[in-house]
Amino acid sequence: MKLFLRKPADTMLSGFIEEFKNDEYTHGDVGATMRWQQAQFDANPDSKLVSGKLVVRRRERIGVGQQDYMLAIQAIQKAICFDLGWVECYRKRDFEVDDVFALTTRAFGIWTSCFCRVVYSKSEDISRGKMFSLGLGTLPCHAAKGEERFSIVWEQETDEVSLLLGSFSRPQTWLAKLFAFYLRSQQRRFGTEAIERVRQEVKSASGR
Repeated sequence: MKLFLRKPADTMLSGFIEEFKNDEYTHGDVGATMRWQQAQFDANPDSKLVSGKLVVRRRERIGVGQQDYMLAIQAIQKAICFDLGWVECYRKRDFEVDDVFALTTRAFGIWTSCFCRVVYSKSEDISRGKMFSLGLGTLPCHAAKGEERFSIVWEQETDEVSLLLGSFSRPQTWLAKLFAFYLRSQQRRFGTEAIERVRQEVKSASGR
């Protein structure tokens, strides 16, 4: 995790991305979130500690029909889910596997940047529908260590489009461990706001 007294410039973040591009993931079982089944995601947010890890799984409806499904995928690939005001994403292109990117936030008057890599990107046919999934994993320069999954599901039987958000993580740095409660509260906040941000992007892009 990098700390700054002022918001870091894109050129600085680009340099860090080059520096960290060959770093190994900090969490074990890379790609584990891709194996989670749809049935494990519930409409009611599920957040619990398992062996010291905060495990989050939730599902929410964000649209209807094929157009909304495609728009939601584009929103995830363009990192719209991280466009929340209090957190920003710097990337060099739309998300692709192995891309490294920076997440910058501001809290208590200090700017912090953490770095992640795209673990997987997968489109597949599922029972009665289609699903696109994107997995993101943490690198050593991150406050936490873990993996996060965004899945867009189109249930063709009901025409409903949903966003599945799941993650597992634990604090990595001494500062994150010291403020573990705050870190976890911010992770829960992110889940709620990220889903709503994608929902609003789909609604706007579809002209509704």
